[in-house]
Amino acid sequence: MASPVIVRSLRSVRAAKVRAELVEALGGQCARCGELEDLQFDCITPRGPAHKFMPWPRRMRWYWQEHLRGNLQLLCPKCHTYKTTLENQKGRLSISPAVKL
Repeated sequence: MASPVIVRSLRSVRAAKVRAELVEALGGQCARCGELEDLQFDCITPRGPAHKFMPWPRRMRWYWQEHLRGNLQLLCPKCHTYKTTLENQKGRLSISPAVKL
C-alpha cells in the first residue's frame, strides 16, 4: 500500500492535469480581455464560497462539473476582481464576455 504522502502527491498531479485540461476546454484565455497568464476559474452565476474550502483535487472535479453546466469561465485577476466587485455592489450579476473593461 502506498504511503499517505505518495497518495497525496499523485492526487495533486492528477488535479494539475485536470486543471490544465479544463483551462484548455475553456479556451485558455480570459473570457473578458483575452489575457493568457494567471487565469482563475470563475462561476458565471456565483455558487457560494464552499468550493474554496475543498481540497484541491475535489475542487477541480467541482469546477469541471460547473463547466459541464455551462457555468464556468476563465478570468484574469483584474477581470475577476472587477466582476466580484460589481457582484458585491449590485448583488448577483453575470458579466458578458462581450463587455470590455
